Amino acid sequence: MSATGERVFLWIFSIVVFGSFLGALIQDISPAKLSPLFFLLAYPPLVALHELGHALAARLLGWGVREVVIGAGPRWRAFEVAGVPVEIKRVPLSGYVRLRPPGQLTRDPSRISHALIYLAGPLSEAMVILLLALLLGERLWTPSGHVGIICAQAVSAAAAFGVITNLLPLRMADGALSDGLGALTALSFTEGDYAEWRMSQELEGAARLLAQGAAREALVIFEVLSERAPSALAAHLGEADALVALGRRPEAILRLAALERAALSLTQRRRVRLKLKEIRRQREEGAPR
Repeated sequence: MSATGERVFLWIFSIVVFGSFLGALIQDISPAKLSPLFFLLAYPPLVALHELGHALAARLLGWGVREVVIGAGPRWRAFEVAGVPVEIKRVPLSGYVRLRPPGQLTRDPSRISHALIYLAGPLSEAMVILLLALLLGERLWTPSGHVGIICAQAVSAAAAFGVITNLLPLRMADGALSDGLGALTALSFTEGDYAEWRMSQELEGAARLLAQGAAREALVIFEVLSERAPSALAAHLGEADALVALGRRPEAILRLAALERAALSLTQRRRVRLKLKEIRRQREEGAPR
């Protein structure tokens, strides 16, 4: 289906669903039937609160916040809050926060703080439930015909839905991690992982130079980065790619073989072996690089 066809289908589907809901409400109007509407209206603000929880926790724990994005789809609004770019998109049903690790990290505290930042999003929604429970007591769980109580119950249900779905250990289709899986993954991060994260923009810049054919300039950057942070494996792998591009394949293989023998984690050793296998396969196939 084309993009135009998808938009037409979405509009028709939305009109049918909303029309059915409105028709049922008009036929037999009652406060209880407002619950789904309150649930839907509460969800976008809860998404914003969720992302705010991540951002505030990151700031409190000494991390940098590069960007806060609320929603999906086309951009609707963009502005800055306390120097942090904030982008609001047209479908406010999800969001994310781009982080930057502190400049200096000791291994254990960085992993713990990283996991806490993941958990801060669901925790902010759980605090909404707790606050409503403190204000309303048992009325929050008891069926009621009062519109205010029904609204609070719907908000609580939306918050609970957010907490549960975000804590499930899931990997999304685009590779993103749920907060639950992200917190678990953060506990296995290494110093090298954080080093790569801190210099990610420089690594990406060197990779772009390499893709553009400027292998010599890329090699200089990769070597500087690997000297600055020897545990940043991506810099060493970038060196190997640049050496191959310059026709220095044997040197690239020797460097990677030495790296493989170094004290690496299982994941890092696997990445080195995959790169070695790739370079050797190119040599056997007579690749021009």
